Amino acid sequence: MDEERPVITSRKNPAVIRAYKLRDTSFRRSEGCFLADGVKLIREALKFGADICRIYVRQSSLVRISEQLPELMTLDEKVTLLSDECFEKITPESAPQGIVAEIKHLDKWRLFNKIDKKYPFGSINCEKLLVLDGIQDPGNLGTIIRTAAAFGADRVIAGGNCADISSPKALRASMGSAFAISIDYVPDTALAVSQLVSAGRKVYAAVLDKEAKNLASADICESDVFLIGNEGHGISPELASSCCGKIFIPMEKDIESLNAAAAAAVCLWTQYVSEGRV
Repeated sequence: MDEERPVITSRKNPAVIRAYKLRDTSFRRSEGCFLADGVKLIREALKFGADICRIYVRQSSLVRISEQLPELMTLDEKVTLLSDECFEKITPESAPQGIVAEIKHLDKWRLFNKIDKKYPFGSINCEKLLVLDGIQDPGNLGTIIRTAAAFGADRVIAGGNCADISSPKALRASMGSAFAISIDYVPDTALAVSQLVSAGRKVYAAVLDKEAKNLASADICESDVFLIGNEGHGISPELASSCCGKIFIPMEKDIESLNAAAAAAVCLWTQYVSEGRV
């Protein structure tokens, strides 16, 4: 890669300003683009065929980045070199690796409040699903996406104003799995659950409830769907009652509950085992 190419040195350069603004959720959505920070995420983006618009490389890291990510050779015309000061402006990382890519919003991340309020869930009967309601922390969301992909989920349905998967923290926590799995953002979790049930799927709310069945002894099969609720408030009684049943994860009596991401991992692992995958 040509080390003599021009280097952007002004933090007021339009490209630097645009990249900085993509750290904001509303701007990402209006532009249909987001930023992926670091070698791992960009490698995963390339692996899954993401549409990369532009790649920003810190000038002082160019040689090392070229060695770590030789795929850059095929994207040479999209690479823009930034001075260290300019690069620091566009990345929220405290210890950035020296490379950030601007990527077009993935087709597999769908905003149904913008596209189709009816949700075509009847067409995904064969997919392994996970439903989320109100997962607010981007780190939790990214971890859940990573876990869902690890245990064979095809799609995550994110309702109740879940965090934005394209945020830097969520993407980082997903460790690239966000590029591998479909994510549907829906404005009404209850409607999504209702349509899944109507399509023949059994949806189980993960709750701490005397009516809930012990996950360890529940008869969970591959087509069943878990619903994981908000970190602080869990799943509302109304939403839980719209599901086919309730399950709880057994734990020590003095422990109140699990983190939402941990709960999702236990549920998905249990299902994975029931499928004979181990």
